[in-house]
Formats: sequence, structure tokens, C-alpha cells
Amino acid sequence: MGLPGIKISSIWRVAILLGLSALLYGCSGKHANIKNGSFDVNLPKPFWGPGIFLYQNEFHIRGSLSYSIEDEETSSIDDASTETDIKYDFLKNPLSGSVDIFYKMNRFDFGGRLAVEPYPSITLFVGLNDLYGEVGAGFRLGYSKDKASYSGHYIYESCTFVGCIDKEEGDFQESQRSYNNANFEVFVFSSIFVTDVLSVNFSTGLYQPWLFRRSLYFENVDNSEDYILSISFPFIFSQYAGVSLFLLEHIQLNVGESVYGSPSLSKWHWQTNISASYLF
Repeated sequence: MGLPGIKISSIWRVAILLGLSALLYGCSGKHANIKNGSFDVNLPKPFWGPGIFLYQNEFHIRGSLSYSIEDEETSSIDDASTETDIKYDFLKNPLSGSVDIFYKMNRFDFGGRLAVEPYPSITLFVGLNDLYGEVGAGFRLGYSKDKASYSGHYIYESCTFVGCIDKEEGDFQESQRSYNNANFEVFVFSSIFVTDVLSVNFSTGLYQPWLFRRSLYFENVDNSEDYILSISFPFIFSQYAGVSLFLLEHIQLNVGESVYGSPSLSKWHWQTNISASYLF
């Protein structure tokens, strides 16, 4: 029994033709071996939670202005082959602003942050806030516009089910190309409440500055397309330690030191953070 107006044999013919077309068309292989490259990295500012004891059912909004002291520097990616020179360019972004929301229910507090540092990001967290301290975890998702320069060797192959019928290869070089990037961080944080107004804060994170980026665009080649990379962008570990002082029931001052690095990178990047906040 067939479908109304259509014979089963016709359906099979169409299916076979589509299948043969797909096999004959095959796919194109686009691979890039980067030999030299530099990639911008915008580092996230540390997150340490409320930094104070919160009472049951308390809801707060905290506005903050932050200033960071750091140098612009580069760090080579050491896990690349010895024939390459690929590095992260850590950028200096001294000023940032954020708005935090905190709410405590039972012994747990949760909330989030909207920040501009200098590009927008959103942070969500949950913590256990007690009389003597706090411990929690969260994640941060951000946007950044980053520049990259890179050069190396590319291979472009047009293939079918019987093999690759066309192959093109050569050298490429791109300078200061801008990319719209997503970046992502997961972190844990803790605070020790020394007194009602003084706390010691810690935060440890794992940051990926070039999230989802598995290919790059080559403009100055015959087949101008995105090419699959031969490298993976390494994660960056962050560690923060600081102190927070709460004054006049609304003002919160914080100073601390952050360090960023990875076993895959040749050096560690240091950042001094100073912030002033108002708690509503």
C-alpha cells in the first residue's frame, strides 16, 4: 500500500538520488596550523560574595566601582609545539562597575551580578551564609571584542566518498582581526567574618577567554572561510585574596590581590583590586 498519489518506488528513487548526491558532494576539509599568534584576553574581576553576615529574608542591592592596578603583558602558551610562538595578550582594564543582588532564605543566600569590565557580563551564585563566614559557588558568562594576529600554514580539501579530489595549501597571515567572543568562568568563594564590619575574602576560578572558538577566518587566501584550528585555547586559573571593611551600615571598601595563570602559560599575571560599594 502506498501513500495517496505517490508510489513507494518513487519515494525510494528520490531517497537513493539524495543519498548519492550527498556522497558525491562529500565535504570540504579546512585546517590551519598556526605557527605564530597573539590573542587578546580580557580578565574578569574577582567575585567574593556579600562579604557580610545577612539576616533571614534580607534583600540587598550593591553598587560598586572598582579600580585595578596591573600591567599589559604577554604569556606564551607552552603546551604548543616547539615550532610555534603563540601567546595570550593580557589587556589592562583599570575601571569597572557592577550591580549585585543578594537575597537570603534560611541559611542560604543567592543572587547575581551585572558588570561592565569593560564589556558586559552576568554572574549567578549561591552560598551558605552563616554567623562566622560564608562559602559558595557560581558562574560568570561574558562578552568581549578581542583582537588576534596569526600566521601559519593552511590546507583546503574538497572531498567525496571516493576520496579528496582537490587540495589547496599555502601560508596565511592575518593582523589585528577583531572577533566577538564569549567567555566563561566557574568559581568558588569564601569569607571569614572576623568582626561585624571586617571580613577576609577568597575566590578561586577557572576561566576560558575564547569560549566556543574552534576556528578562525582567513581573508587573504583563495578560499576565504573559517578554518579549523590545530590548537586549543587553554583555561586560566584565578586566585583572589582580600579584605572587606563595612562602614556606616551602607559603605563597603575592599582591597585584594588576584593572580591569573595556568600550567599551559609561561608566566602568572598579577592584579591589585580596589573597590568602593554602597549597599542598599
